[in-house]
Amino acid sequence: LGIDLSLDGHSLLEAPLYLLTGTPPAEIAASPRIGISVGRELLLRFYEVGNSHISRQPRH
Repeated sequence: LGIDLSLDGHSLLEAPLYLLTGTPPAEIAASPRIGISVGRELLLRFYEVGNSHISRQPRH
């Protein structure tokens, strides 16, 4: 990505590195976290419903 310490303190609103407004997700859901033994019942994993990059799709 070419991101190094020379960009420290650089504004993220101007070139060469900047953020753009994205498209809001259609629906955000919450589910229990995966791979933990304590607090399994807590809904602390947030994700965009239908996103193919979710590591493990929760059951609905």
